[in-house]
Amino acid sequence: MFLKYYIREIKHLNQSVTYKRLKFIFYFYRDFPLFRLSSYFLFTLATQLIPIIVTYIYGTYSNGQVGLAITVLAMPINLIGQSISQVYYNEIAKIKNYNTNELTNLL
Repeated sequence: MFLKYYIREIKHLNQSVTYKRLKFIFYFYRDFPLFRLSSYFLFTLATQLIPIIVTYIYGTYSNGQVGLAITVLAMPINLIGQSISQVYYNEIAKIKNYNTNELTNLL
């Protein structure tokens, strides 16, 4: 049942994806990788640099302990951040549909 639905959806997507449309989408969102990629790279570097430095200075045993501590400390922060972002995006979508002036004030 699910497989039949999935194959039907894939066939529908193949009809709607064209080279011209892909070119337009890449052009329309051309600034997205430019701004997001650099911030994501710096964030990843900052989070991964600590275990590398700890391994270099103190060894692998200490690196395991630091990695475990970072993971345990990051869990509640990630949970709260994801919850807030879901609520925020939901509210922005509602405001966008009804009142664009309020949306500019919110951002």
